[in-house]
Order: sequence, then C-alpha cells, then structure tokens
Amino acid sequence: MAAMEQTPLPESLLYDKKSVPSFLNRLKSIALTASDLPCQEVYVMDSGMAAILGASLDFQLRGRKRFIVLDIATSHTVCAAIEDNEIAGLVEYHTRDLSLEKLESLLVDLAEGKLLHRQVLAEGGHGAYIRKAIGFDAVEAIVATGPKRRLVENSKLPVMFGAPLGDNMMTGTAGLLEAIKRRKGLEFSPYL
Repeated sequence: MAAMEQTPLPESLLYDKKSVPSFLNRLKSIALTASDLPCQEVYVMDSGMAAILGASLDFQLRGRKRFIVLDIATSHTVCAAIEDNEIAGLVEYHTRDLSLEKLESLLVDLAEGKLLHRQVLAEGGHGAYIRKAIGFDAVEAIVATGPKRRLVENSKLPVMFGAPLGDNMMTGTAGLLEAIKRRKGLEFSPYL
C-alpha cells in the first residue's frame, strides 16, 4: 500500500504495460498477454480498485465529499471509504464469507478507521488498509454495485444501488476508463 500512502487516489494503481510492479504477478502477466493485441497502449489495474473507482462515479454520489462504495462481486467484495476523491480506507473479503450483519459491521468500522489488517486476515479476508478515519456519522452516502449486491438489499444502513455507466455490471470497466482518462488528462462527456 505504499502507492496509496504517496497518492491516495484509486487511479494511482493504474499501470501501463511497462510500469507494473514485479510483485503484481497477475497484472504483469495480463499486461504481457495484452501486449500481443494490435494496439499502441496497454493499461492494467486491479479489478477491485477499478470497481471502487467505477462505483465512485455513480450519479448518486455527485457533489458528495464523504461516502462509502462497495463492489459485491461473485468471488470478492471490496469496500472503500472515500473523502474528497481520496481513499481513506479499504477492505476486501471473499463474498461467500460475508453475511449482511458482518458487512454492515465492516462498513461502520471502515469509516471509523477501526479495521485492522491482521484481524481481517485472521478472519479469512484479504486485508484492510486505513489511511484515516472519516467517521461513519460523516458518511453522506453508501453505494453498492456488483452482481451480488442484493446481499445489502435489506440493510439497516442507507445503502443505494449504483450503476456506473448506467449498468451495475460495468463498475470495473467504468473505473478503468476513468483511471485512463485521469492519467492522460482527457476531457470528454461525463458518464451516466
């Protein structure tokens, strides 16, 4: 998470084919394979971080400064607390290991800055990163995306279903496109 300490923006984890860190074996392999395609540029990004960035583009979050986004995918669930477009903290678990109650608790603890990486690992999760607490009472919105987002349908928390690019299943794609747009300083019409 050293990259997040330096630049706590989701798009900081976008890599062109030559800049993928050696410890990111899968991304390096994907970039190498994609280099065989007839294209001039290749960019790769962790799918969870792409989903976080994509979910943060949902129209329901426009104008909000502090919010939580979660992508509840088939295999993994990634949640991030965002403040002023920067990642304040994130956590990742296997979706199959989450109940509604566990996920609600994670979201509150994430915003409060109370998650411990070693605790999440001990519970079978992939880990947690806390840069700063934003406080759950300061959270203006919670948006859920992903194919398994129905997990939070009956949440006692005020969770809204998001659809970046107008489609719940385009969360990662929207995030990847936005990361490239930001990296290259491109200007084009906003997403749905």
